Amino acid sequence: MSNTTRWIFMEKQNTKTNEKDQNISIEKIGAKIEEVKNNTSVLADKQNTISKVEVNTAFPKFKKETFGSNQINFNFYNISYYRTSNIDNTSTEDNFWIILYTLNQKKHLIINKNSGALTLLRKIFGFKGRNEIAQVPHGIDSRIIIWLISMVYNSSADYTNSDKILSIDSINGFKGNTEDLLNTVSADGSGIMNILSTLSFLLESSSLRQIRLTLSFGEHKNLELKIDVNNTIESNEDKYRGIFLIDEESTTDSVIYNQYLLIYNEIIPLIRQWFNESQDDEEENLTEEDWWKKFYKNFLIQVSDDLKNKVDEKRKRL
Repeated sequence: MSNTTRWIFMEKQNTKTNEKDQNISIEKIGAKIEEVKNNTSVLADKQNTISKVEVNTAFPKFKKETFGSNQINFNFYNISYYRTSNIDNTSTEDNFWIILYTLNQKKHLIINKNSGALTLLRKIFGFKGRNEIAQVPHGIDSRIIIWLISMVYNSSADYTNSDKILSIDSINGFKGNTEDLLNTVSADGSGIMNILSTLSFLLESSSLRQIRLTLSFGEHKNLELKIDVNNTIESNEDKYRGIFLIDEESTTDSVIYNQYLLIYNEIIPLIRQWFNESQDDEEENLTEEDWWKKFYKNFLIQVSDDLKNKVDEKRKRL
């Protein structure tokens, strides 16, 4: 697993025509990635020398696939190289990958890097100016995370869209300001540990930065995601079970790019849509902030009451 971030190529304003310039093709952008193997300085820094750079491109031409209602043209680039320390001459093998794709005539990429990603991408594509590429937020904040926990806790974590069911099977842990906490909330758990786990999520919600969850979507099972409010997403490709493994042409790379295209372009938008529709279900005409305050308060009361009832039941049996 590794942190991934999503980026968009910004349109340039043509000062002569006052129109946005979209002339550079996705193929030319892909060619820039392939040229890295002939330009090791792109990956080098003051402390390291780079050698034996290889760029493996998945397809000779961009491939078309449909995710949800969107048709995407994409290619996948796996870049590997050796990094030799200029201090002690030790060498390590390193690699990263890029999914380059078009969506609604916009050019995007997903890269399995967060820290240093912008600097690396600017070097790869030879950007010298400002605002030529920008990170795209995934839109999942701490409110949506708490709301997802409530859906799982109340065994209502299923959302149907276009005959496909998105199910949040479990919440597996979270991260606050300082430490990782391995609390689990299950859709079929009504015991005391499930209540305590949910309560701990709620009490830490003000500092909630990261959540780990397992979900299913149509023919895709056991998708294990780690979503961070800093706009990174990780998927545990090894845990995945689903149609991407059944394909006769399935490879390690194909499981990676298919999963992340599915996650960013279908699953994450559906989670946001599901959350927004839950607000629309309210009869009262509340502002978004007031809706959230009411929702959080009611959920906290519900979980607290459930815990109290469990304790009272135990005391009566003693």
